[in-house]
Amino acid sequence: MSRMQQVIKALEAEREEVRERLAWLDQTIEDFQARESAPPQVEVPPAPKPKRAVRRGTAARASNRRHVARAIKPDPAERIVAFLKEHPGSTIGAVAKGLDANRSTIASQIHKLDKQGDILKLDKGYRLPDAPKDADAA
Repeated sequence: MSRMQQVIKALEAEREEVRERLAWLDQTIEDFQARESAPPQVEVPPAPKPKRAVRRGTAARASNRRHVARAIKPDPAERIVAFLKEHPGSTIGAVAKGLDANRSTIASQIHKLDKQGDILKLDKGYRLPDAPKDADAA
């Protein structure tokens, strides 16, 4: 097939698409004209929003809620120290359960606090040191 024949076929296909589009437009115009001339009926509800927009809105609201929740959530280290002040000798599992928090998060925070000397490890469990770190130097 020559290049010219390919061009002719492409143009014919495009003409057919335009004819189909024109037929659709004619039908749409007729439908609107029929509605215009018909007696008023119950108002047609608006078309539903695209699902993507709904999902994006929902995701945005959820993101905002998470952001606010993170902003007001106290520091886990402070919560752990406060819990151990009330419950000395508690294990990691007991602290996690008492604070209603993820055990692995509590474990990593407790190990960090232990290394810093903010809490002391017992044979079983953890407690706060009796005196502040600065008092030892005095």
